Amino acid sequence: MQLLQQADRSTSATVYYQRGRFDVSTTYKYNANFLTDYGDSRALDLDQGSFGRWDMRAQFDVTPDMKFIVDGINLNDRPTREFQGGIPTQITEHEYTGRTFLFGLSARFGR
Repeated sequence: MQLLQQADRSTSATVYYQRGRFDVSTTYKYNANFLTDYGDSRALDLDQGSFGRWDMRAQFDVTPDMKFIVDGINLNDRPTREFQGGIPTQITEHEYTGRTFLFGLSARFGR
């Protein structure tokens, strides 16, 4: 019996570069199919399809106490799928969230 919410394979690799006040990292994350919900039989179980995505984070130290940050999530623009009965062609959900970009400023006060 498969464990709920546990992929058989998960992989993650990160490349990181830092020079002076600038650093950037890029990460690839992959999960194999995994069971998300038990049904009354395997034919009614729901599985999350395999999913791989690229994420990125860049940071620039404006001052020793202030950093500008940019995050990019799902840069390869991959959708997620859920399917029924362990059969990937029996799609019950196709979710497309697209790429996400976040911009931020981190500040430290009162040192």
